[in-house]
Amino acid sequence: MHRFPIAGLLLLAALPLGCDLFSSSDFAVNLVNQDSQAIHILAPGDAFSPDNRLDPGANRFANFPNATGAEPKTFRAGANGMVFQTVTCMPSADRAPSNANVVYRASGLLVCEDW
Repeated sequence: MHRFPIAGLLLLAALPLGCDLFSSSDFAVNLVNQDSQAIHILAPGDAFSPDNRLDPGANRFANFPNATGAEPKTFRAGANGMVFQTVTCMPSADRAPSNANVVYRASGLLVCEDW
C-alpha cells in the first residue's frame, strides 16, 4: 500500500531531470555582413528594422526556438526597405547544421555557409 506514494515521489523527483528529453533545442544562425556598406539581413518573419541592420563587418544571430535546424530557411538582404537578394538555405541531408551562417559578401551575394 505504501508502494504507490513512494513510486509517485520517485517519479516526481525524476521529472526535472527528464524535461530536456521532451523539449527541442533552439537553432541559431549567424548572419554576417562582409560588405563595405550597412545592410539589413532579414531572417524568416523579420521586417526591416534597426535591429537587423548590420554595419560593415558586423554580425547578429537569428534564433529559431524549438527548431532542429533540419528545415530549410529563407533569408533576405536589402536596404532602404527594398530586398535585393534572397537565399534559401537547405541543410545537408547527412547532418543538421551546427555552425550555420548566412553571409552577405562584398560581391553583393547572400550565401549559406556550413549548412
